[in-house]
Amino acid sequence: MQTPAETLGVERCEEGRGCTAAETPASAAQAGVPPAPGGGITVEVVRVVKKWNISSEGVADAIAKMLRSYGGSYIVLFHYTTWGSCRVTKFLVMNVDGSYLPDGEWVDNSSNKNANKWKIMLLEEFISKYAGRELLAYCYVSPSCNKSKQFSFRAVFRVVKAG
Repeated sequence: MQTPAETLGVERCEEGRGCTAAETPASAAQAGVPPAPGGGITVEVVRVVKKWNISSEGVADAIAKMLRSYGGSYIVLFHYTTWGSCRVTKFLVMNVDGSYLPDGEWVDNSSNKNANKWKIMLLEEFISKYAGRELLAYCYVSPSCNKSKQFSFRAVFRVVKAG
């Protein structure tokens, strides 16, 4: 079973061992695999405020993957999912001062047993309003009750339009 960092393709470092990283687009292209769609954005981490069970270098990749986790041409501003008693994903994008972003639309795919809520925004609208601005991301991922597979962070980041 993969760790949450591996699931998100985030670099994972273990004490006494080297770091393992997910395949980069450059190495995938060399292997003949078409690159994954980048979504037209690049995430730059300004500073990591807090982190637990994830490397500082992996935070930018985790933010980028969580922002694009809804799919299509959408950016995720809020995501909350529960499945069972221990499987939880929480992701929230805010202004640096801690205030909520007023934009986006809510999507609720919850059932009687599980929560699955999203606040999404079109990619082009997000880029026009927030590209270059500093934002705050909070993330907590618990794919199981095993503490070693859980991770969380809070980081100030900036989104830059790619290309």
